[in-house]
Amino acid sequence: MGVISGLIAFSCRRPWLVTLMALALCAGALVYAAGHFAMTTDTAELISSKTEWRRHEAAIDSAFPQRTDQIVVVVDGQTSELAESAAAALADRLSARRDLVRRVSRPDGGPFFAQNGLMLLSPSPVWDTGTLITEFAYSRLLSVTRNPSLVYGKGYAGCPTNDRKDGCATRDFLGVAISFTPQWLEVMPGTIVGLPMFVNYGIKGNNAGLGGGFQGAVSYAFGVEADVRQTYYFSLKYNGSYNRPQPVNAPGFFSSGSGTFMQNNRGWVSLTFKTSF
Repeated sequence: MGVISGLIAFSCRRPWLVTLMALALCAGALVYAAGHFAMTTDTAELISSKTEWRRHEAAIDSAFPQRTDQIVVVVDGQTSELAESAAAALADRLSARRDLVRRVSRPDGGPFFAQNGLMLLSPSPVWDTGTLITEFAYSRLLSVTRNPSLVYGKGYAGCPTNDRKDGCATRDFLGVAISFTPQWLEVMPGTIVGLPMFVNYGIKGNNAGLGGGFQGAVSYAFGVEADVRQTYYFSLKYNGSYNRPQPVNAPGFFSSGSGTFMQNNRGWVSLTFKTSF
């Protein structure tokens, strides 16, 4: 009789003894696991917090606590209008629950976006249809509640020159953006061709928020695009920008400037292809 056959025969002759032994082994395993096995569902703890980049991350989170403990919600719908309505309703409901939610924001909506409109162009001898969007943007820095030494703005240590022309943020900013896209329908079967043109200009001050905006700075783009059967999209554009630099005594050299002044005279061409399926 082999070992396995012997164990089977022993279990058949003494079933209660085998059952008690199995229960004792399970109880021992549970006691050991409870005292020696631990896990966390926090994905932030998967990498040691002692590494250099994790320490830098912790320092940034401490300086800007509004960036932590965020929950991102993506709202989709059969139409853009339904998705917008659902997103607005969800934001309003969550904003009312201050006992559960500290802050609610919509990167693609809110009062700012609600005050901007879209005008559809009427048919003319020059184009079949198109869009014209004009937007004035105004921002005002009310106060700095944390780490003022990190603020790159006039009156703060983060901007030692205290000069708007060096890119230091000002308390107020005003800018304008214009997008104009005439379109021609059925240039070829199922094909819409457009000539998108865009210009953005900083009228007054330097924006203190992310994304920027600088007085006298201009960015622009123009090109041609084609939408084929609402499935394939092609776009060829020339993009450029200009920001005022700060000259030094040596002609042709600049020490600093506002925004991305180092990209002056460095326009670039973009080719885009998109498809849906």
